[in-house]
Formats: sequence, structure tokens, C-alpha cells
Amino acid sequence: MRGFFRAAVLVLALALTAPNIVFAYMTLQDTYIALNVDDFSFAFVIGTSPLYSVPNADLLYGFPNNIWSTHTVVKVDNVPYDLAYLTPSSPLVAGGNFITGTKSIGDIVVTARWELVMNPATGPPRQDTVKYRFTLTNSNTLTAHSVALRLELDTKVINNDGTNISIDNGFNVITSNAIYYKSLNQISSNWWDYDQLPILARLVGRGYLKNNIYGEAAVEPDIMEVANWVDVNGDTQWSLSTPGITIPPGPTPGETPEPMDSAVVLWWCNGDDNSSGFVLNPGESRTFLTYYGLNSEPVLTTPTATRTVTSTFTRTYTRTQTPSCTITPTYSITETHTITETHTDSPTITQTHTVTDTPTITQTSSVTPTITETSTYSDTPTVTPTFTVTDTFTDTPTFTVTDTVTETSTMTATPTITPTYTPTPIPLLLELKGNFPNPFTIDTQIVYKLSVDADVKIKIFDVSGEVVRHQEDIAGKAGYNSFYWDGKNWRAKPVASDVYIYRVEASTNRGEHASGTLKAACVK
Repeated sequence: MRGFFRAAVLVLALALTAPNIVFAYMTLQDTYIALNVDDFSFAFVIGTSPLYSVPNADLLYGFPNNIWSTHTVVKVDNVPYDLAYLTPSSPLVAGGNFITGTKSIGDIVVTARWELVMNPATGPPRQDTVKYRFTLTNSNTLTAHSVALRLELDTKVINNDGTNISIDNGFNVITSNAIYYKSLNQISSNWWDYDQLPILARLVGRGYLKNNIYGEAAVEPDIMEVANWVDVNGDTQWSLSTPGITIPPGPTPGETPEPMDSAVVLWWCNGDDNSSGFVLNPGESRTFLTYYGLNSEPVLTTPTATRTVTSTFTRTYTRTQTPSCTITPTYSITETHTITETHTDSPTITQTHTVTDTPTITQTSSVTPTITETSTYSDTPTVTPTFTVTDTFTDTPTFTVTDTVTETSTMTATPTITPTYTPTPIPLLLELKGNFPNPFTIDTQIVYKLSVDADVKIKIFDVSGEVVRHQEDIAGKAGYNSFYWDGKNWRAKPVASDVYIYRVEASTNRGEHASGTLKAACVK
């Protein structure tokens, strides 16, 4: 492979936590990624290769040689054992692209294997991911045992020990201790961690929990935790974090990182954390497998943001008032007058008498006086009034009011981002990509692409036309799909070196059919 190299070396280093103890670790490295595994504890760290675009950077805390913070705990018959404190059954062994070793817990043999593999999302040629495989075998020929496994990964990307972790490729960042359960269908296919907020990230790690396209299928964990490392790390190593405890956010550019720590914990326990685990009958084995490495795939969907805006404002009034009043007064007035008068009378009377006198006379007098009276009054009143006034007003005001309003608004917007998938009615198309690796020695992965969801059947024949394996009722999904062939026939026996023909058939409930045939070579 052009530009690619691989190395497995044994390195000596001083343990930072125990200065007087010398321990050894083994290294795997290529052009993308580097892995160190401690020879005694089986603790391990991951970082980028010196040849990568972001060289020698952390993907797990302690890279390259402080490798004691990531823990693997095995529970046997309800008793947890941290592999870090168990003596190896044999020294680590390094191959071309893998490191393996064994430890024993009574009858249970634990085989750990770390391997550099191609990216489980994008496939060859990019080999930038570490596959962890832990196989537990019951060596007792008479007695069954229950087993479970807990893998704690102390995440750190570049210099951020409190990485931003997401289970939906950065649409949301987890900000408090969170626990997800397989029994509730809460386990996502992947998880990502970023040295900064996703839109600013310089380096992105990616873990695979199920449904990976390339490589051996990851075994879905029963529980996944995202939490503060201090809340999931302790002497017993077998306890859940407390949900809801805040995980401090990662630093923004220019800020000094806060003291914080983040971790991802995977549990294979056949239930919740109190479950006994899986029963291993005499001679039986069970494998737990997951991946973590570099993210090499962009966001595959365009998010649609629904924005909820909460607005708070302060309103200030300035009032200018011009009153216009119409007033109808009613008066009740009581007056007291004191008056002094002076009169001057000057009457003048002139009388005229006319007399008729006869000797026997019955006298009748008729006097008509004429009186001319002239009166002259001269009044000089002196008035000292005393007023008692009672006023009753009827007031009908008319106001003209001008309000000046000043508003200061503070708006808080909370976007809820939902990935948008727009289905397009298209016919059934099957694109057979091939099998990887090819040729293969032990196992291989058959990869195919569907245009729509379909029911899939896979048949594998030898050159004589005899059916070696036959798998029906596969729920194929639109996009890339893979079928893991463990290299065994229908009798569960490994097949011999030969050329094998595999046929993939797909059909829909609309009556559409598609198929493809290719060859796979087994070389042992």
C-alpha cells in the first residue's frame, strides 16, 4: 500500500505514577494512528502517527506512555476483576498489525487483541482505527460460569481532556452524565469526540458500536455511558455514573481549559449493571468487540434547525400631558349688607280755593287741590358686605397624552436540530462491492449497496456448485450493507483453501428483484 508502513516494537518507559518501577509497552503504528499497550496491565492508549496531518496527538488520555487511566474489568460469577492488577498468563505477542495477550481469572481465560484495521465506515485503503477484541473462554470441562465485561475509555483529543462527545455526529454535544441502554433501543451506531466544539474541531475521534459497514461486526454493548471520568473511575470499577451531573464544556479558542475530564464506558453484561452477565458453559467462549480511531467521514445529512426564541424586554415610558378642561360652575352666595341713609325733603304745596256763597245755602265744597310735590333724595349708602360663598364645580377634563416608549430586548435562541432525510422513490438497484479482505485466511466481509430497503439472501458456493453457506431473511437497508462470513461452512467447519462464489439476491415488497455474483479466494 503506497505511503503506508506498520511497526510493532517493544519500548521501555518509566511509569509516572511509580517512579521506581520500570514497565514495558508495545507499539503499533502506521501513517495514521499509533497504539501503545502496557505489557503487564494490558492498559492501552491511542494517538495519531507522527506522519498524520495532526501528528503525535492524543485520542486517549496519557498518549504516548502514561497508559494507566483506561481500564478493562471482567466480572466472573458476579465478582469484578480489573485486568490491570492481574498477572499476565504470558507476555504480549506482536504481529504485523496486532498485539495479543492472555490473563486468567480462575477457569476463565481472557484473550485480549488490539489490531490496526481499515476504517469501518469508509473501508480501504485508509487503515486508521483500532479494533479491540476480548474473548472470554471457560476452560473448565464440568462447571459453567457467568461473565461480563466493562471497558472504560479515558477520552482526550489533542490537549482537551474534557472532550466534546456526541452520539449524532455533532448535531448535539452531551453536557451531563448520560446512560444509554440496549434494552431501550438507545445505543447509537457510533460516537464521536472533538478537541473543540464540532464546528471548530481540529481532530475528531470516532467509535463504532454496531452496524459498521467494513470489518468484523462490532458487538453492541448493553450499556453505554458518557460521563466525567471521576464519576466512572474507582477501586471497584463496576458502577454506573450518576446521570445528570454536568460535564464542563470544552474550551473555546483563546480560553484556558477548565479542569475537566470525560470518558466513554461500554458494558457487555446481558442486562443492566446488576445483571450476572452471560453464562459460559464448559469449553464455551464469548467475544466482545468494538472500534475506536480517527473519523474520516463528513456529516452525511443536512440538519434542519427549528429555532425557539425566548425574548425578554424592558419598556420605559416618557409621558407628555396637555390637559384641556371644560368647567361648569354653580355658585350659592349669601350676602349681609349694612346701609346708612340720609334724606333731605323739600316739599312745596300751592293751594287754590274757589267759593260760591248763596244765603240759604247747603254748601257743598269740592276742593280739588293741586299739589305739586318735588322730592329730592340724596342717598349716600355705606355698605359693608359680608359674603359667604359656596362654589360647586362640575369639571369635565379632556387630556391629550403623548407616550414615548423605549424597549430593550434580550433574545435567547435555542436551536433544535433534526437531521432531514428526504426519501426519493427510486427502483431497486444492487451494487456488489466485493469482499474484504480478498483473498482471506480466516474470515471476510461481503459488502453491497442497495438503493432502497430490501430483503436479502446470500448463498456461497464452492467451485463444484455445492452450497457452502446460505443466509436468508437479511433486512437490507438503503445504502451500504455488509455480511460477515467467518470462513466456515454450514457445519461450522473452516473451509479449505479454494475459490468460492457468492451470490447476493435482493427483493422488495413491490415485486422488484436484483442480484449479483462475485468470487472470494481463501488462502491458508
